[in-house]
Parts: sequence; C-alpha cells; structure tokens
Amino acid sequence: MKKLIFLLFFHFAIYSQDNNGYVVEYNMPLSVEFQVYEIPLRINKVDSQAQIDYSCINGLLQSYLSASNMVWAKSEYIDENEKIIRDNEHFEAVKKASINDYIQLETTYTFNFQNKKYAFVKYSLVFEKLPFPWTSLMILENKNNRWYISKLINQNQILLFLGNSSNDFIVDCLSQKNRDIETNKIIENSKVNNKISMSKLSLQINSFDEKLKSKFYDKRILDEKFGFRNASLSVTSKTYKFELYHPFLFNTFEIYNYKNENNIIKDDKNSTAYQNRPEFILLTDQPINFLSKIIIDNGDKKYYIIKFKRNNNLFTSIIEGVNNQYSIVENNSLNQMSNIFHKYGSSLIKEFIENPKSEFIGSDGGVNIDEIFDYIEKNKASLSKYLDN
Repeated sequence: MKKLIFLLFFHFAIYSQDNNGYVVEYNMPLSVEFQVYEIPLRINKVDSQAQIDYSCINGLLQSYLSASNMVWAKSEYIDENEKIIRDNEHFEAVKKASINDYIQLETTYTFNFQNKKYAFVKYSLVFEKLPFPWTSLMILENKNNRWYISKLINQNQILLFLGNSSNDFIVDCLSQKNRDIETNKIIENSKVNNKISMSKLSLQINSFDEKLKSKFYDKRILDEKFGFRNASLSVTSKTYKFELYHPFLFNTFEIYNYKNENNIIKDDKNSTAYQNRPEFILLTDQPINFLSKIIIDNGDKKYYIIKFKRNNNLFTSIIEGVNNQYSIVENNSLNQMSNIFHKYGSSLIKEFIENPKSEFIGSDGGVNIDEIFDYIEKNKASLSKYLDN
C-alpha cells in the first residue's frame, strides 16, 4: 500500500512552480468530461515511434511505455526543454521488456483552460515481475491535435484525489448522487452555488479515517493482493459530463497600499511619472488620491483593481494591462473581488490571506480567494468593523 501511494504522489509532485506575491487560487467554472474504463485498456509496447498515434491519449501512453531513446522521450513533452528522469539504463530496460509488461489506461479527466485542452490521466504500469501496479497520473495537453505531457501549477491535491479515489466514488460525488450518509455529507461539504468545488472535495480525503478509506479508495491502495492484471486490448469506456468549480493558481496575487500618492492631477510632471503604469488611465484634471490596489496575473492576462478617492467619493476600477497598454474593463470573474475590495479595503483581505481560517485553505496550500469572499458575504455583520467608509 505504501509503495502505491508514494508512486501516485511522486510522479506528479514535480508539477509545482513558484508564483509571485501571495499563494492564492481561485475557482473557475468548468465543463469536465470524466472517462472511465471499468476494465482498463491494455496498451502494449511498440518498437518504433512511427507506430504511435499521438492524436489519442492512449497513443501518448503507448509512446511513454515504448520510448527507447532520449530523442523519442523528449518529443513527448510540450516543453522541449523539459528535464526528464528517464536515462540510458531506463531505455535499455525498455528494449528488454517482456511482452507481459504493459501500460493500462484507467480514467481521464478532460477540460479546457485558457484556450487549451488538458487531460488528467490515471494509468498503471504493469510488469510481469512486479507484484503490484505502478499507478500514477499524468497531465496531458492537446496542441494541434496531438497529445503531449504537460504541467499545470497547483494541481497536486486534485491529482491525489483522482488517483486515490475509486471510480464509483468520483462519479457519485461529481454527479451529486445521494447513495448514503457518508457520501451525502462529503457532497454537501463540497458544494459552492450548488456545484461541486473540486478544491473542497479533494481536501476532504486528507481527513478520511480507515473506514472511509476502505469504502471510497481505489481498492489496490488498501489491498496489495487485490487483482490488477485484468486489462484488455478491446474495451469500452463510459463518459460522464459535469459542470463544476476547479481551482487554479494566480501566477501573481499582490496587495499594495499606496504611500503619499494624493492630489494627483494629469499634468506634464505626473504624466511622465505615471507613464506605462495602470494608474495613468485614471488621471484627469480632478485630483485623485490612490489608496490601494490588487495586482493579478492569471497566466492569460494581467489585471489591476485600483481603489481611489476623488472629490471625497470612493471608487474602484478594474484595469486590464497588455504590453504597457491599459484599459478600464468590466470583468465578471473579478466583480466580486472588486466589490469586496471596495467595501472593506486591503486590510481584511490581507488578514485572511496571511492568517487563513480552515474554511478557505487552498487545495495545495495558500488560500482560495473565492472561499474568502464567500465567508465575508456570509459574515457581514461580524466584519462590519472592517468596512471602509
């Protein structure tokens, strides 16, 4: 059991990256396809890369099993400079592999994010001389109708949930199927606006006792003698479609309080000082006092939520920045953040990020900003002292 859990985690733990400012994730509504092979799809080794069909996920897995040299192996990655751990010793072992050594496809969790198609793939390497399966997960990305090994930051807890949980348990949770008291409680504790939050759901497995593990975990994790050599070359799969919230990490999330940037008007001096800064777009002939701002980079675009006073009135603007070109925008995904920032200012948000309550711990450490905002909305009365008048 310990070996299997370690292998599950080790393979994808490398997919973490540094980010700037606070470690903050957000919930994105996603349409997800979850494909399940109740009988795993057996994929055998081939001798030549020319035999691989990279347009399908099982083709990429076949390549991963069969690659017998570094050039072949590196071609599997979307990042050509990716460092891989397979070495000459590994490639020699591949060449000598038994016909009873194979890879099997078990589940895929597929979605679109930032105009890219990704799949979290659960698979097992099965070796003739190994008494347990080498089970793991892989993050794949589809580019130009070809699958590559890729990575996404801050997905370890989601991958751990998809890897450790049984297929039936995952389907029941994502479909909100009421089977029993334990499942119902897990589902209710995972809901946000009547949708499942993968962040909330995946964190719950960390507190499973032995009873819940025995009920909801992949049986191979708990029983080393559980049968696993049951894959077939010809199997059918079942695809489920779900609407849910999935957590992603902001590349940058910073909170900044301005110092002595008051009574700023648009004149020659200030136009020069604020050139190539988002604040420039807010300058007019009416004096402005800059108070605070949130800087957000979600990997797709960069945004600035700037809070300021003009004529003794409080305002908050969302500004989008691309190549030092700035524009004031309406952004539905940032409206709640902007509204709460407008009402409470930076102190409350910083307090909850730096000293998080259990309700808004993120799926991979840090905090989930949407859970913070949900908590604030539900506790307005007790948080009234933080209101920014």
